Amino acid sequence: MSERETDPALLRSLHPGPLREESHLKGAGQVIGRDLEQVDLLLSGPEVSRRHAWIGLNEAGEWVIHDLDSLNGVFVNGQRIDHQRRLEPGDVIGLGRARAPDYEFTHAGAAHGRRLRLAGPGPWQLGRDLDCHISIPADLSVSQRHALLSRQDSGLLIRDAGSRNGLWQGEERLRRLRLHPDETVMLGHQRLTLLGIDAERVEVELRSLGGAIGLHARGLILPGLEHPRRLDLPAGQLHRLRLPSRAACETLMERLGRDGPTQSGDFGESWLDEQPARQRDRIALVGPSSLQSPLPSSRISLRRWLAEEIVLRLGEALPETARRELIHTTLEALDLVEAANRSLSQLSPLEQRLARLAAALLTRPGLLIVDAPSTGLKPGEAARIEARLERLAGNHLTIVLLSEDAGETPSEDDGPIRRPRLAAAPRQPSLAASACLLRRRWRGMKARPGALLEILALPLVLALALDLALDIRSASLAALAVLLISSPLSSLSLSAARMGLDRHQIRRFGLSRDAALSGLLLACTALLVQFLIVLSLATWRFPLDVWTVEAGLEVLLAGLAGLALGAVVQQALPARSWRALLLIGLLGGAQAGFLLAQASGPALPAALAGLWAFLLWLSRARD
Repeated sequence: MSERETDPALLRSLHPGPLREESHLKGAGQVIGRDLEQVDLLLSGPEVSRRHAWIGLNEAGEWVIHDLDSLNGVFVNGQRIDHQRRLEPGDVIGLGRARAPDYEFTHAGAAHGRRLRLAGPGPWQLGRDLDCHISIPADLSVSQRHALLSRQDSGLLIRDAGSRNGLWQGEERLRRLRLHPDETVMLGHQRLTLLGIDAERVEVELRSLGGAIGLHARGLILPGLEHPRRLDLPAGQLHRLRLPSRAACETLMERLGRDGPTQSGDFGESWLDEQPARQRDRIALVGPSSLQSPLPSSRISLRRWLAEEIVLRLGEALPETARRELIHTTLEALDLVEAANRSLSQLSPLEQRLARLAAALLTRPGLLIVDAPSTGLKPGEAARIEARLERLAGNHLTIVLLSEDAGETPSEDDGPIRRPRLAAAPRQPSLAASACLLRRRWRGMKARPGALLEILALPLVLALALDLALDIRSASLAALAVLLISSPLSSLSLSAARMGLDRHQIRRFGLSRDAALSGLLLACTALLVQFLIVLSLATWRFPLDVWTVEAGLEVLLAGLAGLALGAVVQQALPARSWRALLLIGLLGGAQAGFLLAQASGPALPAALAGLWAFLLWLSRARD
């Protein structure tokens, strides 16, 4: 029996929720299953038998797992075992299922890292999928197929396989790089180190950086503090931090969300200070404006809303089984399982606040900072929230509860609670995130039926007014005039769709490109509907006119120019204000008259659309 094989062993839970327990194993063995009275380690689930598996040391001193004649079997590294299997550090174990493993087996002396030998010529796939040569199923920041490893001369070539979070060395994100022995690269929340390479094998170490994060700062200057303050909050605990004023709490949250607490502070993990853009995954910030504002008034269930939050916060859609497990374990940690299938509008204020905290825990952060968690709640409700948060703090999560000194009461001059601008570098747009934002925009539109009516009625009203006021005998000219005026006005109606979006969330998780794409898709859909309405009406009213492809293209481009004009005005003035309506009416009418007078075909509308789009991009870039 080797020294390594006698090391204490443990099972690390891989359930993708905030409670990732570690169970130390006894050499004499323990039974895993769902019957509390017959097992040593309890695991619930429809695939798990009452007495599912036994794990312990065999006569040779090796850790083994036995299938106790379970109905759905035992899977190790995605393969169903035949009664018994020897376990090695890094093996992932699934009870009754292969695609969503329950545990990782490891030695206590290597609780956060494992060594891997890659045999053969390669290449080797690394990702969250169990089919990968290097599988990391528990790290949600790692994509299904994250990177491809291959030999190159005397080093290891690593190429990004289109992952969401990429490859990092220091402060630089790379598409490909070559590692030499003792060099490292970050993939998600994993640090990969090349230990050695020769003609026969490649040896690497994979170390998880997904533990609790401490918060340390020196010389912290905040509003209301007479002298610089020092923070030293150890990892893995719940801390209650009192600051002198509401402005001090907001300032600290804003600094944490941008680039760390101060220039002389750190998060207890050096790579987070080197890569501030990646703090959005490991540091969850929940401010009072988010906690105290009601959830979107919608008929969707809490479970479905959290499924959308997963897509927006992770930037990709998870497999159904992993998504279901993530939502269930998160709700279970906050005692919200019974509310999972209720609609958001049916949740109580306490449940809505807990739902906001559940959303913050979906990325499995190492540090959760909650500002004013109990403000506006009854004493009993506030105590329940703090008790649940205190239960979550541990090896994988540090929680900081911010509050202002009880002696200070906000005055009317302080104004409403503001939401700090917590910005992150934009991520690459993804189809899943853009589709999710599009659905939320659409729900925002449906919440205001008047906006939908405006988009549909505007072309009809303008066409009738044009027919009465002017003597136009061409269907294409009539359609052109109508769309040039109705499409910019529709942009103001489309602003209602932004009610379904959380701007703070878009900035925090770098979703600006996804938000722009979803907005463009909704605007183009509205334009197409208006075009079809105008086309039908104009053709009916002016049957002698013959439509050509060039005429249709000119009308569509004119509509795009109108939408871009409306977006520019929205950027400059408050949406739906009288000044915005007046400016759009004047500019839209002038644009329509100019194009009708020129009759230059599609070229001029295209140029106008490009001009307005450029001005829109320029105004947003300055923001």
